[in-house]
Amino acid sequence: MWEDENEGFVACFLIKKDGSKSGHGRRGYLQEGAWDAIHVMEVGPEEEGMAHYCLTSTVMLSLTTNNESTGTFNLSGSIRRQVIYVVEYNIMVFLVTG
Repeated sequence: MWEDENEGFVACFLIKKDGSKSGHGRRGYLQEGAWDAIHVMEVGPEEEGMAHYCLTSTVMLSLTTNNESTGTFNLSGSIRRQVIYVVEYNIMVFLVTG
């Protein structure tokens, strides 16, 4: 997480899945494979009482198979999606007395 220049913040969450020959995720004829996901959430102020939320997610997949019947096969690709919301928020203040 870090602050951005617009008085908001950004958070990033990363996921990696190794499906390679030596990895614990090996299935069937898979020689090498990886699944990576990157999620970035940006939060910032808009006008009074409104906040800007932007979620950008990217998923990348790559795999290689190699067997006698099909030979070597490589497949890779990625997809990116983004959603933006501007929503109203309320700040609630609690007074604790003791």
